[in-house]
Amino acid sequence: MSTRRFGRCGARGFIDRLGPRPVELAGSLGEIERGTIDAALQFFIGEKDAPYAAGFVTNCHPQDGKQISNVIQFGVTGQNNSNAFNLIRFGDRSGNAELRRKGLAVLSFFANIASRSKLAYVPGCYNADAREFGSWWTGLTLPRAYAEPGGDIEALMGPLCGHLREVIEALADREGVYLRCLVEEHAAPLAAHRYEAKRGAVHSDWLAVCRAFVDFLISAQNPDGSWFRAYTLGGEAITEPTSWFGQTEAQQKSSTSVAVPLRCLLRGDRRRARA
Repeated sequence: MSTRRFGRCGARGFIDRLGPRPVELAGSLGEIERGTIDAALQFFIGEKDAPYAAGFVTNCHPQDGKQISNVIQFGVTGQNNSNAFNLIRFGDRSGNAELRRKGLAVLSFFANIASRSKLAYVPGCYNADAREFGSWWTGLTLPRAYAEPGGDIEALMGPLCGHLREVIEALADREGVYLRCLVEEHAAPLAAHRYEAKRGAVHSDWLAVCRAFVDFLISAQNPDGSWFRAYTLGGEAITEPTSWFGQTEAQQKSSTSVAVPLRCLLRGDRRRARA
């Protein structure tokens, strides 16, 4: 944004024109936290429901909002590890050992998956019913993970199927994941590792995958300091189709900012460890 156009106080003037006003919360922070925990628990699946997996299923039919498959989606709307970390902390404060157990199971499941990749990647989603991993691509290809053979994809996706048909077809067999999804799901285990370490519990597997992923970030950073929006499971940038990943270089690198905080946090941890 040019200060020549808006002036040195342009941002403040813009905010004044928009006139945002504080919103009064419907309840106390404690009540909101309890509500968040209760909501997350409704969509938790663990060892009994889906052997091997643990996480929160969030996908639903776009028209009626009903749950239609036990698919764990990582990052963005999934936020599995953030929810898990919340369960652990709330369980500790409330003395609820079951909440803590569930939170630990989710983080361990994630670390187990990420440790299988030299880049500490985790695929975009996991179909717990079919026990298969897949690429999420903002839900564009997700219905294919649970649609019946020969089924009506359009009935599952609604108008989106027609609007973005070309993009959906281009991504149908493309394996990869968004940078944002990877960063969001690695940030929580790093924070949880710090929290657990203060309690005397060391989860070296959580820290290991976080370090491996940040090593990938360092190796994948472009000379101009940027990162691409999406990468293959082998770590190559994905820029096609351009109608989805960006028609310009700036658009293709629009998620750069999400990678910076995680890299800085882990760098700080390494400095403290050497000290």
